[in-house]
This record gives sequence, C-alpha cells and structure tokens, in this order.
Amino acid sequence: MEPQLAADILTSLGELKHSVESLNTSWMTLVASAIVGGLGLAGALGAPAYTEWRRRRNESETLRAALAADIRASIGVIQNRQYLEALQKGPSEGEPGLEVAIPEDAFSMFKSNAGLVGLLSPDDANDIVTFYFLLESVVQDVKPGGVLSKALRAPSVTQQTKDTFQRDALLLEQALAIGERFLARKP
Repeated sequence: MEPQLAADILTSLGELKHSVESLNTSWMTLVASAIVGGLGLAGALGAPAYTEWRRRRNESETLRAALAADIRASIGVIQNRQYLEALQKGPSEGEPGLEVAIPEDAFSMFKSNAGLVGLLSPDDANDIVTFYFLLESVVQDVKPGGVLSKALRAPSVTQQTKDTFQRDALLLEQALAIGERFLARKP
C-alpha cells in the first residue's frame, strides 16, 4: 500500500471518528433533554392528579366515617328501644299496632350525602343504600299514619297487621345485619 493512500485512509478514519463522536454527543444531549422534559411534564401533570386523588380519597374516608357513625347510632337506638323485639312479638289484643315517633330529619346524614355514595367502595355503597332503604320501609309502617300505627286504633287484630309485623321484623333484622356488616368491614 502506498504511503499516501495509507495517510488518506487514516485521515478519513479520523474524520469519521470525529463526526461519530460529535453525533453521539448530540444524540446524548437530545436523549437527556427528552428525559428531563418528560419528567417535568409528568410532574406538571402528575401533581394536580395526585392532589385530586388525595382530595377524593379524604372525602371518601370522611363520608364513610360520618355514615358509619349514623348507622352505629341508628342501630343503637333500635336495639335500646327494642323495636325489633316489638315487631317479632307481633300484635296482640291489648297492643294491636305499633307507632314510633320518627323525626322529619331522620336519616338526614344519608339523604344529604346520597349523591356522594359513589365515592365509596361498591360493597360499602351497596350496604349503605340497602340499610337505609330497608330502615325507611319499616319507618313508613310504624310512623304516625303508617299501617302499624293505624292498627292501634283498629277494633281487632287483622291478618294484614300480623303479616306486616312479620315482614317489618324481617326487614329490620336484615337492615341491622347489613349495618353490622358495614361497620365490621375495614375501610
């Protein structure tokens, strides 16, 4: 090989090496910039998303705690006043009906937050709605003007009254079991 040809090849290889090294440096700069930019974008988008997720989680926990307190108190009143036992006992000639004074704002915690039940887990939402629905069904019969309330003024005990006592006892028993299950579940 001629010395001039060898020198030209070495010069060309040197230039090629230099251009590849500068390309590599540019490429690395581009990759580093893309990574840093991606992280910045993720932070800019992720921080608000995390803040919103945290706010909704806190709202969900607070809602669950408030409804749990309301359900616990309702169960306590029902047990203390022995409403289930009165329904299970059924009507008698001396007590042909049952009337319970229910405040107008009964279940206000649930009613005022019913639109937020979707923040809870599906199991919690199902138990809460079912608990209040069953309880409301019983309340309709025992509040002044309800079927069992009207039976107090009836001349005798009817089969309808007996059936209503039994149905309401079952409904109240189910509501209490559902409320207890909800309260026992870990959030």
